Order: sequence, then C-alpha cells, then structure tokens
Amino acid sequence: MQQIPQETIEKVLASTDIVRLIGAHLQLERMGAAFKAKCPFHHEKTPSFTVSPTRQTFHCFGCGKHGNAIGFIMEYESLSFPDAVRKLAAGANLSMMEVSDFPTHPETMPTPFHIRPLRPDEWDEVAALIHHSTNSWYRINLNREIFGPDPLACRVFPEIYEALDPGCCLVAEDATGKLVGSCFYHPRETHWSLGIMNAIPESRGAANALLREITRLADDAGLPLRLVSSACNLDSFSLYSKAGFVPVRIYQDMILSVPETGMDPASAPALISSVRPATMDDLPAIVALEEEISGIRREKDHRFFIENGQGVWTTLVIDGADGLDGFLTSIAHPGSRMLGPGVSRDTATALALLWSQLDRTHRGSTPVWLAPADATELVHTCYGWGAKNCELHLAQTRGGSQRHSGFIFPTFMPETA
Repeated sequence: MQQIPQETIEKVLASTDIVRLIGAHLQLERMGAAFKAKCPFHHEKTPSFTVSPTRQTFHCFGCGKHGNAIGFIMEYESLSFPDAVRKLAAGANLSMMEVSDFPTHPETMPTPFHIRPLRPDEWDEVAALIHHSTNSWYRINLNREIFGPDPLACRVFPEIYEALDPGCCLVAEDATGKLVGSCFYHPRETHWSLGIMNAIPESRGAANALLREITRLADDAGLPLRLVSSACNLDSFSLYSKAGFVPVRIYQDMILSVPETGMDPASAPALISSVRPATMDDLPAIVALEEEISGIRREKDHRFFIENGQGVWTTLVIDGADGLDGFLTSIAHPGSRMLGPGVSRDTATALALLWSQLDRTHRGSTPVWLAPADATELVHTCYGWGAKNCELHLAQTRGGSQRHSGFIFPTFMPETA
C-alpha cells in the first residue's frame, strides 16, 4: 500500500490557506485575529466554530471538533486521510510522491499521524482498538488480560464518553487511513482530565502525538491536566513524565468477587444504615464536597451520574451533621465494573460507602476500586472482606494540584485524579 510521506503532508498544509478553504464552504466572519461561523458538524444557533489563520486550525467550542485543513476536508466531505491529502494537493497543484521514492528501512521511514476528532461511525473501530492494545500490553507484561473476548464490550468507552463529552476524543490515523491510536479527554471547570490512551503496539509515536495535541488544548485553556495511569506500565509513565506530568498519589487497585447473596452482614461497617441513594437535590453538596476535599470541580459529571440515562450508574451518599460527609459512584456495565469517583471526610464514611456499593450494586460480579495506598485502616478492612490487589495506579498532574484532605477514590470511567 502506498504511503504519503510526511514532507508531502507538510507541503500540502503549507500550501493550503485554511481560511480560504473553509470560507469556500462556510460564511466566515472576522472575530479579532480569528474567524467564526456556525459549526457545520452540529446544529447551533450561535456561532462557536472558529478558524485561526495563524495556527491554520479550526476548533468548535460547541461539539469539540478540531483540526487542520486536512481534518476539515475529511470531516466536511467524509473523506479518508489519503483522499483528503490528495484533494488538497490537487487544489494546490502539488504532485503526490509515492512511498517507493523513500527509504524502506523501519528506522528511516516517515511515520506521519493525522490527529483528528473521532467520528460516530468509528465507535466499533475504537472499541476494537482499545480492546486489542490494552489486552496486548497486559498479556505481554502481566500475563493476563483485563477485557473479555468480545471487543465490542469496550464500546462502553465511546458510548459513555461521547454522551458525557461529545467530540472530546482524538484519534491518530496513519498515512494509509488506518486508526492506530485514540484518547478521550474531559474539559472541566478547574482542570482537564486525560482519558484512556490507546495505541496499537506497532504504531510508534501515535500516543505521543495524541498527548501533544491534548496538552496543547489544555494549555490553551489555561488549566492543569490530570490523569490516572498504571504504575506497572513504565512506557506510559515515561510518556507522561516527559510531557511534564508529576505523580501526586499512589492507589492500590483492589478487586473482590461479591457473592450472589451479597456481602457478609457480619462484615458491615458501622455507618451503613446512614447510606442512601443520591438525588438531584444532593448535586450542589456533592460538587462542593469534592472541591473541598480534592480541589476539583466538575458538576457535569455528577449530574450525568445521578440522571443515569444509561442505566448503569449508582451514586450513594452519607449525611453528616453539617451536610454530606461522603459520596461514591459506581458503574455496572458488561465492559466496566468499577467503584468511583467518590470522596469522604473519614475512614468510617469511606468504608460504609464502599461496602454498600459492593452489596447493593455488584452482587455476583468482581468490581475494582482504587484505594489510597496510605489509607492503612481502609485497605486492611478491605482485605478482611476478601479483597485482593491486582495493580497499582498513580494520580498525576501537569500544571499543579492542591493538597487534598480526606479520602479520594479516582476512577477510569470517567477518568479523574
């Protein structure tokens, strides 16, 4: 298969004026140093689609679509990456160079990646990518797999993330048009969270290209970037460390096979009678408590959990003398069973919420949760229930974080640290 060399791609982009290109399709209006229009990729009444002549990029603040001239023509005309490059090359009177004109040694071959937003018709492809890349790493390095045999179980990631943050997934496409990497991200009031990052093993550089683009977007927004990453995966640790991320907390991944009949009543913590389901009336207190304890604010997430439009979320809370003392959400889906996110003021509250989620939501299954590694009493109580360690994770930040108080239970769905 022919491959478009990186220098050809760069020449095409340098020869294409993105303002003129998009202006041929949309009615652009100048807005300071940029241009604006109504987004062609989603319905909107007020223009939120911007075009930057200095960066030669477009970005929609409504749906999150973002890219360069190649990305725009791909989205607008539903073209593959190679076809979009060829179309722009023809418009700029450039000839397309063939792969045979370049060295074929792996070390000297160009490895271009086009970073663009995920399209709705690619959910199954991204699910298969997540399934393959994640299981491959775990199989090679830890002699196990974390996803079952059906790749479509990983469709939970685009389903949930696109419902929560439409347009906030970037994919890496090689010069042949093949998807080789993906990463979700979550813009929030106080920070951005970096979601699950995946790249096929043979796609050297794809993860780095995705990370560079998301860190650029977060920097443009002026907000710190946070993530939860495996402490066992030194490749990803190096990737994030080189990008400026700093570990701030260690978490023990714990799993427990909950009997069909539920948790042993004899192991019930003292405060379980105070645990109740959250309602929308609890939303302001949940948001305020998380900001107090962990220093982040994300009302959108907690509203999403409590509304539970997918029928997979459960949020439990405990009332204290002066408001909520803790909350804990969990997801029960064939592709993901996990406790979190949640926070609590003390150990007793944390244990009551954990035990109640296991007993009420996850009977007959084996969920996972991330326990603060320095929470000795909590961790040993979980051991007493029969929980086991399966991995370690690091909460990492790029751009700073404040000192926390109380207990924090991060999660991968959606990611937070």
